[in-house]
Amino acid sequence: MTFAVDDVTPAPFPLQECGLAESLAARLKEPVLGSSHGPQVRFISPSDTHPLMAAVHLAFSDHRPLVLSPDLVWVTIAQGLALHIVQNAEALRFDLVRHQGKKQLVVPRTDWDFSSAEFWNEVVGDFSALLRQESTAVHDLMVCDFSTTGTVERVVSQVVLMDALREYFDYVLACICGIPTITLEGTPADWSRLREKAGQLSRYGLDWWVQHLLPICDQFVRASQGNADRAFWKDIYKPREIYGGDVINGWICKLFPFIRNGVTGQYDIQNPVFESDPNAPEDEGGRFGGPPGWIQSDTLPTGLSRVPLALVEHTPEGRKTRSLALTAGFLGVSQSSSTMALRPELGWVVHEDLGLEGLLRRMGEEHPVSPPLPREAFLAWREQWSDSGLPADILRLYSTCDGASLFGGRGTPSYRLRPARELEFRHERRWLRLRSPEEKEAMEERIREMDMAGEIPDEVLWVLSRPSGWTRFCDLADGGFLAFNFNYRDGQQLPIVWVKDAQATHGERVADTLEQFLQRALDSKGRPYFQEPGFTPGERVALS
Repeated sequence: MTFAVDDVTPAPFPLQECGLAESLAARLKEPVLGSSHGPQVRFISPSDTHPLMAAVHLAFSDHRPLVLSPDLVWVTIAQGLALHIVQNAEALRFDLVRHQGKKQLVVPRTDWDFSSAEFWNEVVGDFSALLRQESTAVHDLMVCDFSTTGTVERVVSQVVLMDALREYFDYVLACICGIPTITLEGTPADWSRLREKAGQLSRYGLDWWVQHLLPICDQFVRASQGNADRAFWKDIYKPREIYGGDVINGWICKLFPFIRNGVTGQYDIQNPVFESDPNAPEDEGGRFGGPPGWIQSDTLPTGLSRVPLALVEHTPEGRKTRSLALTAGFLGVSQSSSTMALRPELGWVVHEDLGLEGLLRRMGEEHPVSPPLPREAFLAWREQWSDSGLPADILRLYSTCDGASLFGGRGTPSYRLRPARELEFRHERRWLRLRSPEEKEAMEERIREMDMAGEIPDEVLWVLSRPSGWTRFCDLADGGFLAFNFNYRDGQQLPIVWVKDAQATHGERVADTLEQFLQRALDSKGRPYFQEPGFTPGERVALS
């Protein structure tokens, strides 16, 4: 219904418009996550006045038509009622609710999109339904139910209702992660066979793992027979108590016996979920107490197994060798187009082996390398550095060889990778070799025999120093050398710096990883690649 009011000439031009954020700027300071209105909706330039009053004011002063609806007027009235209820909550309590204090209303959601209007329409509707169960009369009074009421108007009035009753209720939106269904492929016999195979791992010294695996296998067998234990399957990923974090302590974690060593990068740390009861209370190191009761997803293995493969080609030009690799395992996660069910996919790929393994193999084929230390000697050497934590790439290098000479010919090699026992660490301003346990024991005995009132020579203390930081591993023909810092931790990087002499206090970064260094060195044709005119080194690094 449109009708005339004042005998005035309507304004001929539209007012300047703006978007939602600008319209709300004077009245709402927090960032918007979602809205009933998309970015295409325009508003007239904002003011800090209530929009109903602003519309009436502009219509009156600028001679502009005005549109009103029952919803607009009723929401204004309902907001006034809400203010009254909040200000007189205790006086009106038993006219509105039947409980003392505040009651928690929880709306659970297994999927969420905070930017989606549909999501919030449903959430507010669920809260409104819960409030109707608690206070039917005030719910039906305050919620818009006119012929003009659309989704937006209804939701707005429901939020006004929630505001009115906020002294009686706490509103909780519980974003609950969960898996709607799980499909087990195969037959019960397959799952029984899997359990049988898992039990055989005990013969390889994995009793500590098998005792956790078999109960899980039993649940697979049970579910495959049509008798799934829902409580067990709900705990597959992580418990409800820690939703929202990036930690995992569901039983799926027990399929992974080892996790990544944060110091070396190797997967040689026993999974901490085996060290405590995940259902233990917080003070026992359980699910709420952090390690050893949970793990982070980025510490798990990659799910890929990689095997180097040497491809020997006999051609008219002669014998050629290429470094390939077979990589197999979990390639990714697929999705059903009909059910949207997710399925981890197994597969394999063949590819050029350009990683560290391939480069080490190439180095052995093209240059003189020393055989690796015998196993016992290697383990003893590694144990010496265990507190310092040599990076996984360095350990892999020395498990493959005990040093190498690149581009030496009959003279001094351009790069001499030192034998493991010749690695030197920087202590104050000196580069020191890590002494053997026998040498340290002898030096400690010497200290005990010395007059403790006198000064202990520096060379004695240096022998007992523990490695920390920069380590010299590769000598250059001109007297310079390369060093890595085993205390550096930045993802998979292992920066390598060029130090021009033993007295230098700084080095220049010439590689980000051991793999990058070997690739560049093997391709350099003799002269150190970082001494070539076209090479630009990285940042200058203090050797402190």
